Amino acid sequence: MVPREITPEFEEKEAKYAEMIEPYFMGIFMAEDEYYSKVIGDEDNYYFDKSDYSFLVHNDDLEWLMDDFVSTMMGDTAYAREFKRILDLENPRVDVNYSEGVVDAPDVVTGVEKVGGKCYLETPIALEFLSDDIFHTSFHHIATAMHEVAHAMNECNSSEQNILPKFWEGVEVESLFVENLFYLYLFHNADRVAFELQNHHRDERITPENIRRWVQNASVADHVDLFARTAYSMTPEVNPEYDDKAFMARYVVGQVYARCLIEEYKKEPEATMNKFYEFVKNNAGIEHFDEIAQRLFHDKILEERMASITEDKKPCDPHDVVVKNYVEIVFKEMQKIQEYQGE
Repeated sequence: MVPREITPEFEEKEAKYAEMIEPYFMGIFMAEDEYYSKVIGDEDNYYFDKSDYSFLVHNDDLEWLMDDFVSTMMGDTAYAREFKRILDLENPRVDVNYSEGVVDAPDVVTGVEKVGGKCYLETPIALEFLSDDIFHTSFHHIATAMHEVAHAMNECNSSEQNILPKFWEGVEVESLFVENLFYLYLFHNADRVAFELQNHHRDERITPENIRRWVQNASVADHVDLFARTAYSMTPEVNPEYDDKAFMARYVVGQVYARCLIEEYKKEPEATMNKFYEFVKNNAGIEHFDEIAQRLFHDKILEERMASITEDKKPCDPHDVVVKNYVEIVFKEMQKIQEYQGE
């Protein structure tokens, strides 16, 4: 990422944004700060590369994995059908290029661009193509591909025109929900995935234990990223190594809302996918955090309001209801980790 030119005007804009965003992010930051201190510890040099667990896989088995993820987790929903059309290169409005390279490397193209009524999606699906059929890849590559397909779902289904979102802070919700859904799929189906990925090429690194361990490590890495991004978005000073704060804040909002939505998915998968599809088709006009919250968590917000009436207190804003829910999720997650470490 090329840093923007640091001008006094840019610094002033960034400082104003940090001041504006603080009330919306403070609860998130406090939860992630506690997670970091209790789970990660004081290790200054903590670093985790999601691509460090890599393996060799046959193209047919990789295609099986992506198709099985969609059918298992998304079911027979309209979202699943449209998602699979892009994944299988059957949507004429989406031009997909599965490339090779290191995910997140500065010289590797990853993303979705819309020109007129057509989307151009490029994402590295493997570290290296060893032959026509054997790929050296990682689950991080596959999760990233699912992330980008989810972005294409937003672009190609919202309109045939290139309509830019009014509220850029919310554009990662749809992609990070699908990415987290992929983690959930791997963790609960690790035995079947490990077996099926070795139908055409045997790689001893593909085991249920390694798959579950990767998911757990990826979750910790996501918390590290979220902690850093939340802190940066709220800091008035400008760091020339990063892009603008609003860009970074997109991933904070996306991850927080995605994790809360995953918890609803666990209880009602089909209803959550249907609600999510309606959100994806109609989110370009959203202008505030509270609008995202209302569309995705209407029932939970209504429960909070009814409780506030009973307790005779001022109801929380919709976004605050989501943040409160996220904080509860983080603390439950920490409790499980501490219980596991204590065994």
